[in-house]
Amino acid sequence: MSLAQSGHNSVIAVELGLPPVMGTFTAIPELRGDLPGLSGTRDFTEGTPHGEDIDSGVTGPIKRDESSFSLNYDPTNATHTGMRAAWLATTVANRRRGWRFWGPNGAPGVDEVIQSGEIVAWKDSSPEGAGIRTVSITVRFSKQAKVDGLVYGTSA
Repeated sequence: MSLAQSGHNSVIAVELGLPPVMGTFTAIPELRGDLPGLSGTRDFTEGTPHGEDIDSGVTGPIKRDESSFSLNYDPTNATHTGMRAAWLATTVANRRRGWRFWGPNGAPGVDEVIQSGEIVAWKDSSPEGAGIRTVSITVRFSKQAKVDGLVYGTSA
């Protein structure tokens, strides 16, 4: 099986070493389909005083969405098996990993999102007639995020 980079020139990379791992990312080969970017929401809290004739309020902290992506799984590839081992780990310290997302023109600090998170879903399948094994992975993020070189959040 070839270990191709995605055709859309976007890259998802993961920190794979034993904790603590900081800053050593390995690109995930054999990605399939659309790749996720940064997404989330902010709750809006109404703050309109009684008797006011127009609404007012404030937004809360960013609540990041889970990110899902798929790949052609190769059980002999260390990056693929390392992600699977992180998902199967019994302690949070061994499950949490750094994830780096580069858009098509991504580079350090440009079109780049780095977040820590854990794999919350691993769906393995072998489509009939395809001759390959595919995995759909969902990652849930928590703690700080670094977006285009700027750090958001105060807890590491």
